[in-house]
Amino acid sequence: MDVVTWLGWLAVVLTFARLGSQPWHNLRSRRVEGVSATALVNNLVADLGWLWFGVASDLPPVWVVASITLPVDLLSIWVARSNLTRASVASGAAWAVGLAGAWLLGGQGGLGAVLVFSVAVVLAPQVRAVLRLHQLRGLSLVTVGLAIADALAWGTYGALTGDTTLVVYGVVLLSGTSVIGWRVMATRTHRARTKGASDRAAAYTSRS
Repeated sequence: MDVVTWLGWLAVVLTFARLGSQPWHNLRSRRVEGVSATALVNNLVADLGWLWFGVASDLPPVWVVASITLPVDLLSIWVARSNLTRASVASGAAWAVGLAGAWLLGGQGGLGAVLVFSVAVVLAPQVRAVLRLHQLRGLSLVTVGLAIADALAWGTYGALTGDTTLVVYGVVLLSGTSVIGWRVMATRTHRARTKGASDRAAAYTSRS
């Protein structure tokens, strides 16, 4: 097995680890603040699209990881079901119609062209959520780190195999994840400073 194939399977492992770490964090912490249900629903639909694209393109790492992650997608939605809205479901339905239309009109090439935007469709609601909300305890920094490694692995694999779809996927995932990681770190730092100031004020009051 050559280096490129190994890299493809490494990307598979990283993707599975990334998708599994977020629901595990939510189950363990019992917190879902900041988790975008729209992003989760869109991700489920995108993975169905990637499954079909991987089979049609004869790219085993793509269709294997998509088929493995579908149950994880469903688990993620169930864990964050309190954040689910009609708008989230409507967004997923519209995304599914778009992918089906791309396949019907353009076949494998049409589906691949639309799937280039899948990571943006998935990440955009989550990026919007982290920029709008101040409580992000439901988001895992471990997941952020795994997503960065995932983006680098898939982007490199795509570059080495000449697959532009995977290269764009890696670039967009890396960009969106960087914003999410920055916001999660910023809110945690702010919360720690606020708590520290509150504790010092309480200590001063008690001494007075």
